Amino acid sequence: QGAAVLRAARQVDLLLADLVPSVAHPGPVTIPVVVNADSLATWFVPSIAAVTDRVCVDVHREDEQHSLGLLRDGTVLAAVAADPRRVPGCTVTSLGTMRYRAMANPELVSRWFPDGVTAAALAKAPVVQFDRLDDLQRRFVRRVTRRRADPPHHYVPGSEAYREAVRLGIGWGMLPDLQSAELERTGAVREIGERTRVDVRLFWHQAQLESPPLALLSDAVNAGARDCLS
Repeated sequence: QGAAVLRAARQVDLLLADLVPSVAHPGPVTIPVVVNADSLATWFVPSIAAVTDRVCVDVHREDEQHSLGLLRDGTVLAAVAADPRRVPGCTVTSLGTMRYRAMANPELVSRWFPDGVTAAALAKAPVVQFDRLDDLQRRFVRRVTRRRADPPHHYVPGSEAYREAVRLGIGWGMLPDLQSAELERTGAVREIGERTRVDVRLFWHQAQLESPPLALLSDAVNAGARDCLS
């Protein structure tokens, strides 16, 4: 019940800001939004840069599979999520797809995958997980082996730090093409398990409000996604 009140209060606050900006909000309106870490580290911030003189953002970071919880409970008014199901009182549009590939430092590949990406190798090779909600690596293992594995895990909950951990050979991990392209070009990492890639489709959810600042932010996010996502 309290979450429903909070959600309505945030929406009313945004509507009041549009109606009487000089009274309610003397400056740009602040819109709380939740974004997954990889989007935040790659395409999201450049997408909204041009509108931040008119809209302030309060960004919450959450896994793309779990971000809608913050929209449902009223913490945020918009979300980048992997779940296409519409939240009551909100609209949803497709943003595009982030492609993830299993990448590793060449020395790690030589040490742990001398005979290729096999079930036995994946059961022993160290892997980097973003956090305990991150299931991309487990999905990759299941696709390759048709079984579960429990290799040594490192948890690195930061998108840039995660990429650096893979580059340094701490473990193998799933990197989005937007992050791995330059590393792969220079030979710092290489793909393992070719043709076993994980595509994550992203969606933009927002409160169904007639709000110019929210519409401005939404247009910027959708335009940026069109330029960067497949």
